[in-house]
Amino acid sequence: MAARPRRAARRLRFASLAAALLLALPAGAEDAAPKEPTPDGATAPAKDPDGAGAAPYELWAGHQVVLGRQEVPVLGEIVTRTDTYFLAKVWRREAGVLEFLPVSCRIDVKEATGVKVRFDPETPPKLPPAMMTLVPGGEDTYYALPWVSGWGEEDVDGDGHPGVTIDVEAPVCSGRLYVASRSRQRARARRQGDEIVGRIKVRVEQRMLGADGVCLKMIATDSVQDMEGTFAWRRVDPGASCASLSKGAWPVKAPAPTAATGQDRRRKRR
Repeated sequence: MAARPRRAARRLRFASLAAALLLALPAGAEDAAPKEPTPDGATAPAKDPDGAGAAPYELWAGHQVVLGRQEVPVLGEIVTRTDTYFLAKVWRREAGVLEFLPVSCRIDVKEATGVKVRFDPETPPKLPPAMMTLVPGGEDTYYALPWVSGWGEEDVDGDGHPGVTIDVEAPVCSGRLYVASRSRQRARARRQGDEIVGRIKVRVEQRMLGADGVCLKMIATDSVQDMEGTFAWRRVDPGASCASLSKGAWPVKAPAPTAATGQDRRRKRR
């Protein structure tokens, strides 16, 4: 009879840990997603975000690191880390304003105590991009207008399941989860040589839409967590793509975050 409580405890630890890792996943814009940027030049015509017609843009590569923390039964406090690599169209507006429309090229979720969470490699570019607007705030500094991003129950990755499919691999149980996500974000940045670097604060609201196994359904809880991280952006060649940038070292690296912050509030599915 003692085996059952032990199995239940292991599953509880796994459920809490997997939920923490999933909360670190990025969310895209809530609108329909354009495909990977494929401009033929830095001043090639593009659809202007404000609908004013063709506008010149540049290509920038970005890297973002987001950390979170959560109390997990028996294991104590764990720190989660997600690295997202971007390629963005960037428009230069009046008064030094910069508008970034990024596409996710790759998303890496750091393994934690044996639990691995990952996307299909073809999924990140399909995530809806969200516009980030940087407004000059002083000498070589910027602040970002707060923005909301995310997706709902629509089949974002086109695999026939709602939301986005996440692969989970763990000693206790493995399988797929179907997730909806919504994020509220704010940021500050500064120009540092050829790069723009900064810090970001994110509130992630995540909804579990389903799972492909009985074990994974145990973690089907809706969650909210406040998280923080860092980012860096650098202009790249106009012919760059996610594929070409991924062949070597990524052209920009975010500063190492100093600490993991945030509180997790798990909400049981109805």
